[in-house]
Amino acid sequence: MLLTHPVHRAPRTTQRLRPAGFTLVELLVVISIIALLISILLPALSASRKSAQLAQTLSNLRQIGIGSGAYAADFKGSPPITPVGRGFGSSVSTVGWCSWSFGGKFADPYWATRSLGYFDLAPDARPINPYVYTENLHPDVTGASGYNGPQNPANNSQRTPIELEVFRSPRDARTMQRNWPNTTDGVSSYDDVGTSYHSNMKWLLQLDNAGYSYDEAFELGHRRFRTSTGLDPSNFVLYHDQVADVILTPWSSGLPVVEADFGRPNQSAMTYLDGHADLATIEPNQPTGDGYTFEIELD
Repeated sequence: MLLTHPVHRAPRTTQRLRPAGFTLVELLVVISIIALLISILLPALSASRKSAQLAQTLSNLRQIGIGSGAYAADFKGSPPITPVGRGFGSSVSTVGWCSWSFGGKFADPYWATRSLGYFDLAPDARPINPYVYTENLHPDVTGASGYNGPQNPANNSQRTPIELEVFRSPRDARTMQRNWPNTTDGVSSYDDVGTSYHSNMKWLLQLDNAGYSYDEAFELGHRRFRTSTGLDPSNFVLYHDQVADVILTPWSSGLPVVEADFGRPNQSAMTYLDGHADLATIEPNQPTGDGYTFEIELD
């Protein structure tokens, strides 16, 4: 007798094919993960970008400091800071001073009519420019204004759009020059007055408060620079961003904390007389502090 085992067959089942793509839950999970990663990475990227911008501005300030040193070597130790006034050469009658007369590009046409145009200085009227940028001071801007004189409105067509990038801070987003010490949004200091960086004029204000005339203050200050009397090159500030000026403005008591371009509030990027650049914290209305001074010794 032949015995055989029955063949058992698995019951046939109907398989449902899974549709391609994500389910709504999976999609929400992916979006949540991406959002979390962005929230983690953005502050780091922002900090990295600001660090790179600070490195750029300190590099700019060092170049300006080197140019200032070269100028001083040619002019018996004098800084590239000029009075603003009527006339030329030895016949200049000083009527004021501004922190951007040392270098930079063309100012905005706004300054052609402000204060009779005395602060509307073209590139050829800014003494440090040939020591920092020579190739950009081409002939079509030479003579657009006189040294220490107002720009002739007839020469406004000569405001050629040259860019002197060493004078531009990558964090410069507003000017404080038009409505000092308040900000004017929508135009940078660089585009307003030709430079993001400004020369230290607190020593001139110091001498002015001591009763010296503009001409006397410039002469006394320049004598101190030429002999280094009362000046610590590693501590004396020569150039800085706008923040320093506002922090040290005596009538800015209503603005005790100033938003900085870099770092924490009341910090300013600065170049010192010895040419080095750094980011320093300035005490409001204190022209001399830890690691900086804006004034000269009068004794």
